[in-house]
Amino acid sequence: MKLVCCEQEKAVVAASRSDQWDEALRSHIRECEVCKEALRIAQWFESQVPAAAPRLPAAGQVWWRAQIRSRQAAAERATEPVRMAQRVSVLCALTAIIVLLARHAAHLERWLASVSLGGPMAWTLLATGVISVTAISAGLRYILHS
Repeated sequence: MKLVCCEQEKAVVAASRSDQWDEALRSHIRECEVCKEALRIAQWFESQVPAAAPRLPAAGQVWWRAQIRSRQAAAERATEPVRMAQRVSVLCALTAIIVLLARHAAHLERWLASVSLGGPMAWTLLATGVISVTAISAGLRYILHS
């Protein structure tokens, strides 16, 4: 079998894909059997692909995105021990605060009563203070980590 090629074959296929023809290429197709066959094959392939088929990105772009994802995953794996230590330290601090409040509830109640706030109002004030400090701490943490 003898392979026959034409120098204009790639230009014919590209023109078929983009639907941008010049007169020289049209006249060449009328004369060249190789290019006629290439055009028929290109049109057949285009008819097989739905119009809404997504275009694949270039290989370089896919590689670049994979490299970025790989670096991000490595960074997350590297910082996981630090995040775990932060969680443990926050849990320990909250546990210590709760234990101290529970152990010294009577002292806190006497102290709050001495500043002329007694009973439920004193505990409401204390709870509001604890909630405020917690909310401010959480807000600062969010701002620092974002």
